[in-house]
Amino acid sequence: MKASKVISVALLPLLFVPAGAQQRNNMENGYEYVDLGLSVKWATCNIGADKPEDYGDYFAWGETETCYGGDYTWDNYIHCDSSWHKMTKYCTKAEWGPYGNDGFADGNTVLEPVDDVAHIKWGGVWRMPTRYECQELVDACTWTRTSINGVDGYKVTSNRPGYAGNYIFLPLPGWRDGDEIKGVGSQGRYWSASLYDEYSNYACLLDIGEYYGILHEQRYIGYTVRPVCSSETWKNQVSISLSDDNILLPVKGMQALVPTVKDGSNEVGYFQVSWSSSNPLVASVNETGVVKAVSIGQAVITAFCMGKTASSTVDVVDKEPVYESVDLGLSVKWATCNIGAIAPEGYGNYYAWGETETKDSCIWRNYKYSDGADIMTKYSTKAYYSLNGDPDGRTTLELADDVAHVKLGDGWRMPTQEEFMELRDSCIWTWTTLNGVRGARVSGRKPGYEGNSIFLPAAGHNFMSGLKGVEEFGWYWSSTLFMDYPPNACLFDFSYDHMNHWVQSGITDYYRCDGIPVRPVCPK
Repeated sequence: MKASKVISVALLPLLFVPAGAQQRNNMENGYEYVDLGLSVKWATCNIGADKPEDYGDYFAWGETETCYGGDYTWDNYIHCDSSWHKMTKYCTKAEWGPYGNDGFADGNTVLEPVDDVAHIKWGGVWRMPTRYECQELVDACTWTRTSINGVDGYKVTSNRPGYAGNYIFLPLPGWRDGDEIKGVGSQGRYWSASLYDEYSNYACLLDIGEYYGILHEQRYIGYTVRPVCSSETWKNQVSISLSDDNILLPVKGMQALVPTVKDGSNEVGYFQVSWSSSNPLVASVNETGVVKAVSIGQAVITAFCMGKTASSTVDVVDKEPVYESVDLGLSVKWATCNIGAIAPEGYGNYYAWGETETKDSCIWRNYKYSDGADIMTKYSTKAYYSLNGDPDGRTTLELADDVAHVKLGDGWRMPTQEEFMELRDSCIWTWTTLNGVRGARVSGRKPGYEGNSIFLPAAGHNFMSGLKGVEEFGWYWSSTLFMDYPPNACLFDFSYDHMNHWVQSGITDYYRCDGIPVRPVCPK
């Protein structure tokens, strides 16, 4: 926190282990840890605690001293512009930087050692755990609600062969917000070292109480910290592979590489994967493995995890998409590819509703038909959301604003919401993969059309300046305005869970400025 005291740090005394503990505890730089057989070793105490059941101290995310005066607020947060409460460090999107959309984004998503309170206080190789390491603790251990010396918390016991009986105890110290202490004895929140990449003013944490799992909260709040140190236990057993060895993309095309990490024989999701491109000027890759084609050429995308690597070659080509149509026995024929894709599994390009060119960042500020976040200059049914209070009453995109018609011509256009519902209700939907890409195969149901199908990739959407929901859901613009709230337009949404069970499909609405794929239709 700003104006914090400078406190000299001395090593804490040896940590107390409850009577009857059946575990092999060891020391790192004077502090005790338990080997649970995981990718990291976990300390037996919180920062500032003398024994496992002590709460310890509370820290804002990325700060290494407790708040002087005990007032945990944005105004006192050290990595924040106090005038605008924008982030001055650890920022993935310019709109969260100190100057709004013209601000900076340093791209840092994990705390540096200088801002890691576990490393600063305890030294050695101690640090704060990442969100993935917190998830590993959740998934690979048995959690039992209990108490030690009258203090409520969770006994977290290893499920790993050879480590049975090894455990740590996590008390429920609550948190500090403003000058209040909340949730003491009923909830515990432990900071991770990981930023929440969708909103840079949030960071990820381990939340325990009635349930336990990974959440995200505002960075200024004071939470406790349980340190970790490195372990070689599972490093040699980890393997990583990618969903595709080779990707073919047109310029500006996007595609996700999905990593599969295995711990021994089991597929797991808690090891952190990082990414690099051999030539970012040809193809770049973001922190989630989404590849974006920049210019013609070839690049190698590499995923890293626990010292292991997997690679995929990306060829960016000067090739125009070929738009063919499939007759599913419906009122219109459906294209085989998204706009901007050169294969059915390609994500293609992402467009704001009513715009016909792509943008790197899809926000209200650069939306063609907005004069402010919710004031529309075209396509509006309500005076309150219209420029000068004068709605034009248009509810369907004109052909000049229909990207499918502008790009393809010859009768091609964006589907209406009614045509999407026809596609849902009159076809068979199957969650599957095509060349390593997750999505839906939509097959004709009517007699004579049973063998005809299209594939809709789960391409997510371009939220602000990054892809979200890739491999999780498919959003596709319709040409229909959402009349109850004209700043939104109607889209078709389908999603499945990771057990390939149908979750939902149908028409919903979303901000018109958002970047969403388009699948064209044409007359029969």
